[in-house]
Amino acid sequence: AMEKSASELVFAEVPLLFEGNYEGQFDEIIVITRDVSERINAVKQRDGLSEEEIKNRMAAQFDYNRLEKRIENVNAHVIPNEGDTFSLKDKLQRLIARL
Repeated sequence: AMEKSASELVFAEVPLLFEGNYEGQFDEIIVITRDVSERINAVKQRDGLSEEEIKNRMAAQFDYNRLEKRIENVNAHVIPNEGDTFSLKDKLQRLIARL
């Protein structure tokens, strides 16, 4: 068997983590949240969809208003994406240093 060092971290980006009920399969979970209006604007720019199309897609996705209930039994860290990329990267680096 291969021994794992204490400093070894493995990351997995799981787009449907909560929808697929996979959260129990990870030691730690990092959730990055974003304001709904900012999410809509970003998807508009990226995909050229209308606001109605985007809201319909979002309605079919995990409801992040229920996030706290879903993460109460796992080691989850919620990071709000409220600023620029530099600010988000800084928050992530500080969290990873603690893990």
